[in-house]
Amino acid sequence: MKKYAWLLCLLLLFGSAFSEERTDSRIMDCFVLTNGEGMASFCLHADHTATFYDFADAEKKELVPRDLRGEWWLDGDALTFRTGDEEQVFTCTYQPGESLYEDALYLDADGKRAVYRLNWDIPVSAESRTPENVYASALVLHPGGTVTGVQLVRDTTDGHHLFLLMEENSVRYLMGYRLDEENTWHCFMDASNPVPQGDLPAFLGNLPRGMVYTRMSGLEALDAPTVSDGLNIIITTSNGESYVDRVQYSFRDGQYLLDEYTRDISTFAYVLEDKVVFSNIGDGYDGTLYASWEREINKVVFANLPHYRQAVERTAGGAPVFVFDETANGIRMCDVTFPGDQKFPVYRGPGDAYGRAANGKAAVSTNGWIQVLGKYQGYVLIQYGLDEHRFRIGWIEESCLPRDAQVHTLEWMDALVLQGEELQITLTDDPLGQAAPVYTLDGDMEVYLMAELGSDWVLVRVVCDGQTYWGFVFSSVVAANG
Repeated sequence: MKKYAWLLCLLLLFGSAFSEERTDSRIMDCFVLTNGEGMASFCLHADHTATFYDFADAEKKELVPRDLRGEWWLDGDALTFRTGDEEQVFTCTYQPGESLYEDALYLDADGKRAVYRLNWDIPVSAESRTPENVYASALVLHPGGTVTGVQLVRDTTDGHHLFLLMEENSVRYLMGYRLDEENTWHCFMDASNPVPQGDLPAFLGNLPRGMVYTRMSGLEALDAPTVSDGLNIIITTSNGESYVDRVQYSFRDGQYLLDEYTRDISTFAYVLEDKVVFSNIGDGYDGTLYASWEREINKVVFANLPHYRQAVERTAGGAPVFVFDETANGIRMCDVTFPGDQKFPVYRGPGDAYGRAANGKAAVSTNGWIQVLGKYQGYVLIQYGLDEHRFRIGWIEESCLPRDAQVHTLEWMDALVLQGEELQITLTDDPLGQAAPVYTLDGDMEVYLMAELGSDWVLVRVVCDGQTYWGFVFSSVVAANG
C-alpha cells in the first residue's frame, strides 16, 4: 500500500482540475500513464473520444491537455484507441496486489506495460462521469442530491447497467440504470436500505472482469481462486486508513444478489444460496449459519445484517438459528423437508430406552417446523418448537426421514471425560430457547463431551449411578471443569 501512497495523494489533489478542464463529453474511465519519464492521465469519454492530460507542474497542481485526441472502443478485454489512421490495441489485464486497494488494471501494448489504474475511485468527479440524461433523472428523484460515485457494469444478460451512489440530506441512495436499444438509460432501482449509511465517506466500485481474487474465509472449498466476471458492485465506507463497512452485490439469474459484506470491519460474511459463512479478521473461519435471508438487492437492509453472533435470532417461521463450525465436531443443520400430517415419538437419547419427555408423551408433528441436526446409530437428532419461546432437541428414529433426505452422520469429539465429586451438571433439551433444566446431577459422575452447538453449548452424555443421560450444558461448565 505504501508504494502507491504518493501516487494516490497526487491523484486526489488533481481531482478538481479534471472537473475544470473536462470536455463536453462525460468521462467514463481514467488511467494513469507512467513510462519512467513522467505521468499523464488517459481519459475515456462517454462519446467514445479520448483525451490525454499531462501532470505538467506538480507544485502548482496543474493539468495540461495534450493535443492527442482520438476514438476508442472496447471489445471484451481489448481496448482500441485510434488517432487519425493510426490504431493501437491495448489488452486489459488485472493483477491483484497484497491488499484489495493495490489491485490494478493494466493496459498492455506491444508487450509493454505502461498504463494502469489503481482500484480506487477514479480521480475525477462522479458527476463528470455520469451520462447527461442519467444525471438529470437522478436529480428529478433527488432534487437536493449529489452524485458521489458511479460504476458501469457491462454486458449482463440484461444489457449494460450504470449505478450511481447519491447523497441527499445525509442519506445515501443506490440508483441503478439500464441501457435500452435506443441508447437511453432507464432507472430500475432507487433505494437507501442496501447501502451502508453514516458519516464516513462512501465509495462505489466493483471487482473488474478478469481479476483473480481469493476469499479469506478460512474454508478451503470457499477460498479457491476465483476469476471475476465483472458483474458486481461494491460499496465501502472508509475512515481514511481502511474500509469499515463493505457490501458486494453480484448479478446472478437476472438480478443483483447479496454476495458478501462486513460491518465494522471485524467480521466478513459470505452469503451463499443456503448458508452464510463468517470469517473473523486475524482468526480466519469463524462459523457457518444456515438461514434463509433476503438476498435480492432491493430487499436487503444493510443496517440489519447481523454481526457474527449478534442479531442472529429467529427466522420468519420462529425456528431458532445458530452458528456452527463446519471444520470441527459441531452440530449443524441439514436441509430436510418432511411430508405433512405425520407424528413421531421423540426420545431423550438415541434409542427408545432413554424414554420420552413430557411424561413419556413427547412427539413432533410434521405440520410444524423441524430442524434436522444429524444422525447417529439409527436415530436422528432434531429440534422443534413447543411454543413461541420454548423448543426441544431430541431424537427420532432414522426411518422417519424422507427417502431422499441427505443427513450427515454426527462425528463426536474426542472421548474427553470429566469426573469428580465436585461436579454439578444441569442438563437441558432447550439450549436455544429458555434452557429450562431437565436433569440436575451432582457428585461423582462421568461426563462425555459429544459435540458443540455453536459456541455456547455442548451436547454431553452423562453416566451417573449407572444411568446414562443426554443433554446440553453451557460451554463454560466444561471449561471450568476441564
